[in-house]
Amino acid sequence: MGNIQPIMFVPTTSMQPTITRGSVVLVKSVPSSSLQVGDIIVFSVPKAYQVQYDYPPTIVHRIISITTSSSGAVMIQTKGDNTAEDPFQITPSQVRGEVVAIIPYLGFPLMYLDSMYGIASLIIIVSYFWLPGYIESYDRKRKEGKKQQDERLLNIERSVESFSRAINEYAKHLESHTAVIMELKETTESLSKATAKMDSLLDDHLRLEKGKPLDWHDMQDN
Repeated sequence: MGNIQPIMFVPTTSMQPTITRGSVVLVKSVPSSSLQVGDIIVFSVPKAYQVQYDYPPTIVHRIISITTSSSGAVMIQTKGDNTAEDPFQITPSQVRGEVVAIIPYLGFPLMYLDSMYGIASLIIIVSYFWLPGYIESYDRKRKEGKKQQDERLLNIERSVESFSRAINEYAKHLESHTAVIMELKETTESLSKATAKMDSLLDDHLRLEKGKPLDWHDMQDN
């Protein structure tokens, strides 16, 4: 026996009326020697037969004959209760188990979920419960991001305002220094003129003491 799948659903009508479409069957592993005609078994279909006869990988059909060849090989012939016998035979190693219980219609939900519509419905249901939370989370993050961006812009504006105030204060300070420098320049020029005049008067005084006559041009300047 191969690996056993204890529960599987029947998606076809090949075993009606014994097993209706959409039923769930319970499968039990049994020794090959206990298999007999009339048993409903689950078996694996060889890949070549799947391609040649368009069969699914796994089938639930009834045993209608068991034969042993001259070489000792056991071959099993199967058939659906609602179809002709299968166009091939299987070996005991391909039997996965015997059907021991049938639960009608329980497989329909599984069949539906396995279909395109079922998958679409599942996506819609999941989206219905998940999408609002995702949108709320996204909106919250977007608002937080906008708030952080607004705060950064506000900080930049404040920095620019502070820089602008500092430039204005420096300009005023520079302007006041410029005014002082200009006043110092004017005072220096006045002092230079006064010093030159005093030098000239001192020269005149020294000449008079030495008895030298004053130059006419010097008298004009004084």
